[in-house]
Amino acid sequence: MKIVFICGSLEPGKDGVGDYTTSLGSELIRLGHEITAVGLIDKFAQKKSDELRKIGNKTLRCLRLPASANWTDRCDYLDNVLSGIQPDWISLQIVPWTFNSKGCMFGIGRRLAKILTSHYSLQIMFHELWIGNAAHDPLKERALGAVQKHYIKQFIKQLTPEVCQTSNPLFYDRLASVHKPISLLPL
Repeated sequence: MKIVFICGSLEPGKDGVGDYTTSLGSELIRLGHEITAVGLIDKFAQKKSDELRKIGNKTLRCLRLPASANWTDRCDYLDNVLSGIQPDWISLQIVPWTFNSKGCMFGIGRRLAKILTSHYSLQIMFHELWIGNAAHDPLKERALGAVQKHYIKQFIKQLTPEVCQTSNPLFYDRLASVHKPISLLPL
């Protein structure tokens, strides 16, 4: 099976989700799958790169797009990469703060939907969600959290994934309030 993982950054040791993605990708390669990892908004990359990364005794293809790239170039590049690979699945590894310093995913679903929704099976794995859920949280956090939640709900609706997951039971309950079905992925 051909799978493309998309996360924020693939700089080793600098991004937990990037490290998780490369470790998972390496294990899937060991099991016989063809894996590519894409760092879509890589703040550690100075320019676009296409590298083969040795992880243990496996080699993982890692594509990195710098955070300085504009969204038109970023989406064109991703579209070309996906067209060349023709993956069976795309797995989005989501942390909202990857896209915006406030964790608001303004227009991200719309941009990615143009590329991802018509040709590929899609899984979204949420590693983090919105803030400000507790009644005792400061009003500023609850207000920001409401905006973050709105954009996450919109993101899911625009991308219409076949699978929507998280590994955190608390996040599972929160996601279930905005999207069904949702599943808990035990890690």
